[in-house]
Amino acid sequence: MAVAQLVAGQNITIPGDRAYCFSVQIADWQWGVIVSRQNGSLSLLDAIEGASISDDRLLLNLSDIPEDIEKLTVYIAAGVNNTGNRTANSSIAPTAGMSARLSDLVDAKEYASIDISQQLTGQLAVSLIEVYRRNGAWKIRCILQGYREGLSKLLESFGFTRDSYAAAVASISTSASTIATASAVNREQTDTQAPVNQEAGDASITLVWKSGQGSLRSAARYFMGKNFKPVSDLRIGCFYELENGQRGMVYSFDASLEGSFDGVPYIKASRAQNQHFEQLLINARFRHKLNRFLIFASMMDAHDSWGGLNVDVEFQLPGVAAQTLSPTTLMVKPIYAVAMINFNDEQTKMTPLDEYFQDLAEMDRAFAWGLPWQCENNSDNEDQT
Repeated sequence: MAVAQLVAGQNITIPGDRAYCFSVQIADWQWGVIVSRQNGSLSLLDAIEGASISDDRLLLNLSDIPEDIEKLTVYIAAGVNNTGNRTANSSIAPTAGMSARLSDLVDAKEYASIDISQQLTGQLAVSLIEVYRRNGAWKIRCILQGYREGLSKLLESFGFTRDSYAAAVASISTSASTIATASAVNREQTDTQAPVNQEAGDASITLVWKSGQGSLRSAARYFMGKNFKPVSDLRIGCFYELENGQRGMVYSFDASLEGSFDGVPYIKASRAQNQHFEQLLINARFRHKLNRFLIFASMMDAHDSWGGLNVDVEFQLPGVAAQTLSPTTLMVKPIYAVAMINFNDEQTKMTPLDEYFQDLAEMDRAFAWGLPWQCENNSDNEDQT
């Protein structure tokens, strides 16, 4: 399927059995998604089965979207507050380079793109694109309907009132606060070693370590002396494979790789700034769509031997006794393959691995995962000896 450069009014059919990423590049503008249901009700998207927002991306798994949802409409707007009014520093028109694209979530194949700035000027809000069902097939339509009056006028055209829009924003804020509180509670339980041996519930894999100091030779030592020991930094991640065969990676290394809890791949990575805490959360509500996860940890820079970092990877899995795994090697290879988790046959199984690799591509080859690496050496470390 060739990449479609969409213009206003154009629509294309897309396969309904795949997962997609709709990303936007819109400078300092804001964006959101309006959910339209068959009964005529409207809401702003926080997270539903098959659709969720992550930073500048809308993640879609079309086969999971509830049948009563008729369409999803992506809009963009100059800076606005919770009532839909424009803020003082808003831009007057889209700036050069603003664009959007729809791509496959797994292999990044691009299906469609829109050059926003070339097709609209002088608008403060834009109804950008629709993802909708028609006769059992999924389609996307480029709308590019602009509103000089701003977001409040755009929302009014859909049927929102100013009060209902503010209430929808408040609802999403409350939901986000609830998620943050739950994460904090989960972290507190991890820090106090509280047992979590539930028969049902979400799965968590937590990486903690102490203040290990790297002994790897660093160029900085030539300037700062032999007593300079940079502090090691660690990350957690996984290769995943869903029941439908889709494969990919979630990794706390970068926000673009953090995954999604309520949408594909149903696993999300998070990390605590300035603390030795990284975590993967797996949404057990979708266990029927899960297959296997290869959990790994990585040393990001100035790495010491794994044994010198006092690393623990704590597993809290539904139906499995809590377990902590730790690396047992003096090797400095920066990738530690911790364990394989399988969700087959309504049972959760964890298999410890304790294997080490120079980079992620090497680990991929060892387990025949088959991810599309863009370069052979993808290590996040600059191992200069």
